[in-house]
Amino acid sequence: MADAENGQKIDPDATNVFDEEEFDDRIPYSVSYFMICIVLPVMNGLLNSFAWSAYALYARKNGWNLSLAGLAISIGCGGRLIVQQVIFRAGIWTCFIFAVVQLTVASMAIAYPAEAIVVYVQVACIPAFDVTVAIEGLAFDTWSDSEAQVGQAQSTVLSIFTIAYAMAATFGGVIYDAGSWTGI
Repeated sequence: MADAENGQKIDPDATNVFDEEEFDDRIPYSVSYFMICIVLPVMNGLLNSFAWSAYALYARKNGWNLSLAGLAISIGCGGRLIVQQVIFRAGIWTCFIFAVVQLTVASMAIAYPAEAIVVYVQVACIPAFDVTVAIEGLAFDTWSDSEAQVGQAQSTVLSIFTIAYAMAATFGGVIYDAGSWTGI
């Protein structure tokens, strides 16, 4: 039997029709793979998306200006550009600093949930300190020796991000119903 593209003969009885090297280059399941490609994207996706299903409801319930609520999100998205450039230029270790700042602001919002400015700052910090780019960079750096492994790691990370973001709206609504903004 001849291959139509290059005229080579193909053995119809051949048992190995796949290139073994392509499949031998898979990422082995390990703690590193689990943490970088599954746990970090799930945590980042869920934590950075919980608030959005409840934010406008909470602002409206408290009689706050929704324009200012939207402005807080816009400021946070603008801050994200700066934060990601810092992470890119200074290194992934800077994510720790941003996580501490975000945790501090979230703690203030837990202590003062009825203060509009505190909640606005918390909401601005959610997109500003998003470390998605660092997680993708970490996955790339960890498996950069192999193009196939980088592809597998990146597709796993992005798939898990997508699933986490999709689940977060529902989880955020349930958390808001159970514990108001303090629960978020």
